[in-house]
Amino acid sequence: GLYGGSNGGWLAAATAVLHPAISGAVVPQCGVLDLVNFAGFGPGKNWKTEYGDATDPRTRAALRRISPLHNVRAGVKYPPMLFPVGNDPRVLTPPHTYRMIEALRRADPDGIFLLRYDPAVGHGFGSRSRTRAELTDTLAFFAKHLGLDITGPKVQRPGADLS
Repeated sequence: GLYGGSNGGWLAAATAVLHPAISGAVVPQCGVLDLVNFAGFGPGKNWKTEYGDATDPRTRAALRRISPLHNVRAGVKYPPMLFPVGNDPRVLTPPHTYRMIEALRRADPDGIFLLRYDPAVGHGFGSRSRTRAELTDTLAFFAKHLGLDITGPKVQRPGADLS
């Protein structure tokens, strides 16, 4: 399974799109998924020092090669993906996520591409209970799609017969 948040969310999504066979499930949390047009989303105009200036043709070509949204291809079987996003004032990723899920659904109509939107969490903020709920959903998603046994530990009473 692949998991990452923020820039790690971009990395998880880009890896899943560019190399879909290497993962059984992917959770890109709050990722910037459109590296070509990021400057048009909320605070994205401030990220040129991180990602580069997409108005420069050479930079734009380089960004396109690693942009998850721009590398989704029809007919490719993508791993199941869960996209947790919130009302995130730092990166405003819901528009990236909505467009990414739509592109994936068009390219792989039988694929599993889920949105988990919680307006009370995002990019390191949210109550502990909301954050725990998101983590629980993430772990359950991985367990289901990676075939993990989540029945719990086998508890042995002290002095029990092991034979």
